[in-house]
Amino acid sequence: MNASKKILLVDDDENLVEAMRATLLSKDYNVIVAYNGEDGVEMARQEAPDLIILDIMMGKKHGYAACAELKKDPVCAGIPVIILSGVGEHLNEPEWTHAQGRTLLAEDFVEKPVKPAELLKLVEQMI
Repeated sequence: MNASKKILLVDDDENLVEAMRATLLSKDYNVIVAYNGEDGVEMARQEAPDLIILDIMMGKKHGYAACAELKKDPVCAGIPVIILSGVGEHLNEPEWTHAQGRTLLAEDFVEKPVKPAELLKLVEQMI
């Protein structure tokens, strides 16, 4: 049933991407991957996924810039975005991180690491 649901993972941590991909594939989701924000935006435009899971701290284009661009794009604006990032551990004020993600109209903001069961629950809530 989930095979028709396409999820775009955008993160520069290849090990984390593979772990999340395996978790999502175990529930028959169609998973596509990009390893930086620039490629993620382009892939979202080409593939029109049902959900985007987006990291913040990446090369080429960070997640905040990618999310802002996606939400302004007529093709991608309606695609829900979950920002999944460990950036909060690098800031003195993690609330700012959550507020920034919501300001960009991301549907949710989740701190890494996320457990497989929690990831699946988030995905099921979004699509």
